[in-house]
Amino acid sequence: MMSNLALRTLSAAALAPLALAVVWAGPPWVTLMAAAGVLLLVREWARMCQHGTIGLGGYALGAVGLGVVALSGLDEFRLALLLALVGGVATYLTARHARTPHPRTLALGALYLGVPCAAFVWLDSMPQQGLVHMLWLFAVVWGSDIGAYACGRLIGGPKLAPRISPNKTWAGFFGGIGAAVLGSLAVGLVYGTPQLALMAVLGAVLSLISQGGDLLESQQKRRFGVKDSGRLIPGHGGLLDRLDSLLTTTPALAALVGTGLSPLL
Repeated sequence: MMSNLALRTLSAAALAPLALAVVWAGPPWVTLMAAAGVLLLVREWARMCQHGTIGLGGYALGAVGLGVVALSGLDEFRLALLLALVGGVATYLTARHARTPHPRTLALGALYLGVPCAAFVWLDSMPQQGLVHMLWLFAVVWGSDIGAYACGRLIGGPKLAPRISPNKTWAGFFGGIGAAVLGSLAVGLVYGTPQLALMAVLGAVLSLISQGGDLLESQQKRRFGVKDSGRLIPGHGGLLDRLDSLLTTTPALAALVGTGLSPLL
């Protein structure tokens, strides 16, 4: 019987090159990947919120997610954000009319799932620095995940948030930050930016946001009494379990780029 660690390693080894290949290929492949991703994420989110069913509200949320990604792919990111807000309200009203459980939490998926997918497409569409920002995103999130997991298993020690996620430790928390900083510096060195100190600081900040996303999803799973959001990825659970950190980090990085604060611009 293959161990959970081995399954996680094999799954990551298969998925990471696929994600990098799609990002390297650029539009429209990233938009297509985001569209497929948002549908899978909505399915898991709806089933988690509604005790295993998708329901009319879930289908409405899926339509909103697709619309948000499509608008972002057409370089209409502001309209995509507006649709996420309006679509969240429409999803809530639809779910409430259909008397589905937890309509507010379901409707929040328009922002929680739709905006990150749209931001992912928007970052990749940047004509000059899109690819390097996507690589920075992966380096920080994957580095944070790997560092936290490795240090948590090897060092252990006091728990970080036992009521939310019993397996996470302070050693893993700081290990994740350290690995994210190293990944951020590596991207900065390859790109040749002189602002390496800022790259290190932002790597740490993005790691905090990344690990916060992990804890947020763990809190929701505990709230609804599920261990995993799905069974799509061996060793990881559902796609939401795998992308929870990206869902919070991608909009944060997009905000840095949009405000001109990224040292890679």
